[in-house]
Amino acid sequence: MNLTNDASVFSNLEKEYPLGSVLKTKVESVDQEHNVLNLTAKDKPITSFKDISVGDVVPAKVIRTRDSYVLLELGEGVLASSFITEALNDYSDKLQDIFSTSDICAAKIQEIDIPNNKIHVSLRTADAKDRYISSIDDLKKGDVVRGFVKNVADNGLHVALSSKIHALVRVSDLSDSYLKDWKQFYRVHQPVVGKILNAERKGRVLMTLKDSEVSGDANILKRFEDIAVGEIYEGSVRRITDFGVFVKLDGCNNIVGLCHHSEISDNKNTSDIQSIFAEGDRVKVKILALDEAKKQLSLDE
Repeated sequence: MNLTNDASVFSNLEKEYPLGSVLKTKVESVDQEHNVLNLTAKDKPITSFKDISVGDVVPAKVIRTRDSYVLLELGEGVLASSFITEALNDYSDKLQDIFSTSDICAAKIQEIDIPNNKIHVSLRTADAKDRYISSIDDLKKGDVVRGFVKNVADNGLHVALSSKIHALVRVSDLSDSYLKDWKQFYRVHQPVVGKILNAERKGRVLMTLKDSEVSGDANILKRFEDIAVGEIYEGSVRRITDFGVFVKLDGCNNIVGLCHHSEISDNKNTSDIQSIFAEGDRVKVKILALDEAKKQLSLDE
């Protein structure tokens, strides 16, 4: 990270700095115990908030990832965070799968909150799949967008469309079908696809997750034809029978597959499926087979 101020270089270090390249460096510190010199080639090291400005793109090292954010180091003792919507190009991904500890990436400074000693950055690139919602002005009625469940409340789901913009999905707008104990079908940080119903009042955004509303205008939801054997999905248990469990797949247009009791994890006793699963349980499944004619899926849990 101390190699250069140009964050783009880290995408292809071998090309930018082939073996034998000559570098002009400065000694930052000396590790007497291990006989190691700590060097920097930066002409403008980041040592405090004063060394950065909003809009700067700087190299950053991943310190850790959590379900909803990435913590990064911009310089010694200078930390920043990137909320999940600002970190991911594709909201179908998981932060832990994209970012690993000690990764170096390009971070764009979005906000410097001096009173609270916080720096917020974006890790998104130019080829981001999901568009970024920076303000309510970026939304209009009928837009289909993706976000992440921030809170499961009595009045519905509160969905984060970005770190600043949140939408409410009222209970009546959650699904076309009746969901008994609907709260069981949703969890915090779960990705969802919705259609904007109202974004006129500042701070008030209403959204629906009904497939009948969303699928007509979006290519975001996967159709049966888009699913392939071997793919892994998260989903919710919709029905439990003696012969298996029916699971509704996340991010798909009302697609439900059957996980036969013989395909349920080996470390679970499948003699009584009802004691293992409950309606609304969150599960991860793998596509085993597709029946194109009957539009049916076979799953492995």
